Amino acid sequence: MDNKTTNLYLPIRMDDFLEKLPDRGLKKQCEKTLTDFRRYGRRIKGLHFESLHGTDNLCSLRINDNYRVILYRDKNAENTYYAIRIDAHDDSYDWANFRCKFDPVTRALNYYLPVEMHGEEMPAQSPVPKGKDIFFQISDETMESLGVPDFILQKVRTITDLSEFYKLQNAISPVVYHILELLLEGKTVSDIRGILGIPDGAADDKTTLAEAVHASANQQQFFLVTDDDFLRKAMDLSLERWRLFLHPTQKKAVERNYKGSARVVGVAGTGKTVVAMHRAKFLVEKMQPEEKLLFTTFTKNLASDIENNLKKICTQEEMEHMEVRNLDAFAASYLAKRKVQI
Repeated sequence: MDNKTTNLYLPIRMDDFLEKLPDRGLKKQCEKTLTDFRRYGRRIKGLHFESLHGTDNLCSLRINDNYRVILYRDKNAENTYYAIRIDAHDDSYDWANFRCKFDPVTRALNYYLPVEMHGEEMPAQSPVPKGKDIFFQISDETMESLGVPDFILQKVRTITDLSEFYKLQNAISPVVYHILELLLEGKTVSDIRGILGIPDGAADDKTTLAEAVHASANQQQFFLVTDDDFLRKAMDLSLERWRLFLHPTQKKAVERNYKGSARVVGVAGTGKTVVAMHRAKFLVEKMQPEEKLLFTTFTKNLASDIENNLKKICTQEEMEHMEVRNLDAFAASYLAKRKVQI
């Protein structure tokens, strides 16, 4: 048997990836499946490697009778796969109806649901009258320049309120959804390219995902499994610990010596808040007894969640150096202490 190792990439958000596995025993089976696939490739019969829906880029691996891993194969790179979904057998195969492709503009692996959430074919929809959709101030050319596919563009032209837009979140790629969010916020094409690390010019049709993964949009999605030990540790972590896990690429942002302020950007679910929490811990570890750090958010509920999570990674002494409050509450307290009338 050819012992050449398969290049296997896993999602940075492993908590989302693993949440469908109900118990530790199933996680160990999944670990063995991925380890065997990484070591020996698709030729092990027990893995039941098969292409899905007649495509050459979506395939599946068998964990057991009831669960499958869905993989995306990079057609431009030898022996390179991206694990994108774990689910029960029927649900994982239903999910594989997503259109999954490499986007040459963002250089990200994007996926889109071509059917309604009820499983029925999406009915043809005509754009609403000009000026009525919530994206009316944004041209088709602007969205196309950022990699929004034509059929998604047609869909957003039918959206007249934000509640309809929010429904797209689970039906399209996080990268494309975040691009649309930023456009609604009034960001320019240049702003969005800078925020998401989208390079100027599209990739050619020979670009591999392994090459493209160095683009920010992809770094927010996947990491390469470098050895069996790392894979084992990834599978052993609980979902709660994964939500606080700091990937090596994120650790660089946490421990960097910035000259002034810094901004961390990324699509939804890529760990920006986790980076901020670990950055807070990193800073208070070096503080003098009289120093304090303010960790502020826009909402009270998020501040409460962050404080609870900080207590899981910080000592009591470190927490005494922190004040975690939403911005309005902090401002009101700050002014009240100084007897400033509002």
